[in-house]
Amino acid sequence: DCLALIYSQEFRSASGVLNSNAQFHLPVIASGNDGPLSAAVNEYSLGVWLPTVSVRSVTKGLQQLRTERHSARWKDFETDHSWSKNAGIIMNIMTPPSS
Repeated sequence: DCLALIYSQEFRSASGVLNSNAQFHLPVIASGNDGPLSAAVNEYSLGVWLPTVSVRSVTKGLQQLRTERHSARWKDFETDHSWSKNAGIIMNIMTPPSS
């Protein structure tokens, strides 16, 4: 089993589906443009990143998932992208500095 996050080259965002998958720890095959999704997949070794999307690249990526060991760092991903961590970032941005 794996999670396919096949986005177009115009996609440059994070993926809420990837965050939902964190509880299941399924390896991912993902595509899109450089951005938060590619950074997360690569930084935390969550699966295979496809620089371009085609039937051939998806097939090759799926074969990689089946044959290569991936030492995914799901716990690190979950910690770094948790609700409380993101809420803290927003609070720091929205809280005016003390004078």
